[in-house]
Amino acid sequence: MRSVFQWSIMLWNLFFFISCSQEANVEEEKPSGLIERSMSSAMWKAASIETYEKKVQEIVATNQSVLAKRDTSKPLLLILGSSSSGGGTRGNNMKFWPEILRRDLSKVHVQSLARGGATTWHMRKAVEGLDIKADICILYMGYNDRQEKSPKQSIAQLEQGLIPKKDGFVAWVSPKEQKENIFGIQKYCANFLLVREYVQGQKLRNDPYVEVFQTVQNTRYFDPTSMFRKEDPKIVMMDNIHPTPFGHQLLAQAIQKEIQDWLP
Repeated sequence: MRSVFQWSIMLWNLFFFISCSQEANVEEEKPSGLIERSMSSAMWKAASIETYEKKVQEIVATNQSVLAKRDTSKPLLLILGSSSSGGGTRGNNMKFWPEILRRDLSKVHVQSLARGGATTWHMRKAVEGLDIKADICILYMGYNDRQEKSPKQSIAQLEQGLIPKKDGFVAWVSPKEQKENIFGIQKYCANFLLVREYVQGQKLRNDPYVEVFQTVQNTRYFDPTSMFRKEDPKIVMMDNIHPTPFGHQLLAQAIQKEIQDWLP
């Protein structure tokens, strides 16, 4: 029998879920065979790198003036993420872990570049576009990179003008490209925390994307999987990828502990 606390958490989660911007569900079925090849070919012909660059331009435009006017006596903490970090939501950003850090870390300027649907490619391009050095960077991503929904080639391959070598859909960002994106971001970060994006039900063994996060030199790695799995899934997760307000609270507390020695 559920307690009053659990029921109240679940009711709030329902409201929170309705107002959140949603990314694709990990169990969503993809088209297969001839249908998949036909769809990917049609989408690839219509694909343009400008479509992806537009999101980057929006991120830069949203944050550029705020960063220019910030109190430079405070260390700069950049948060890089997607909708699981509050990117693109309206009306409830105060419940997401970046905003919790902003409230708790009064001696630090916390700036979130998170944007719904973003990948590490978008974050790298945004940081390069802003061209600003951060004292601390926190990257909470992974889910979007691995989604096989990019027609025929990855975003980076499209950017390079390469001719696709296969039909169907591929990952937006390959593990190799993800590592290159992290290296690109790292140039702008004095201290860099890589946080594995928790996906409910995701297998942990032999995951090349997780291996990238674990092996990038001169970075710190944190995996919140065990923390989330200790709790009732309905209390900490809205769906397979988006934490509840309580889940965001747990994540903010854990991340703050991970970067404690970097803080003033």
